[in-house]
Amino acid sequence: MQQIARTSKQPVRMRRAIVVMASAQGQPVPLICRLMQVSEGYVRQVIHDFNEKGFAALDPKWTPLANSGPLSGGGPEGCEM
Repeated sequence: MQQIARTSKQPVRMRRAIVVMASAQGQPVPLICRLMQVSEGYVRQVIHDFNEKGFAALDPKWTPLANSGPLSGGGPEGCEM
């Protein structure tokens, strides 16, 4: 977990690993929120997902909308640039 938190090239994976490590060290959710500048809901969801899915929960969850820029051709129908 420490190696992921230190060396991950993906910021989302790194942030999630830090949240899980802080929780494992007994840090309360409000403190983790302040340290990481995220919401309590985000911290609780990351911890819940990690407990449910393990290390797979640290990976980014790409959605079709995240990749729908003008270069990917995933824009709305009839929209021309």
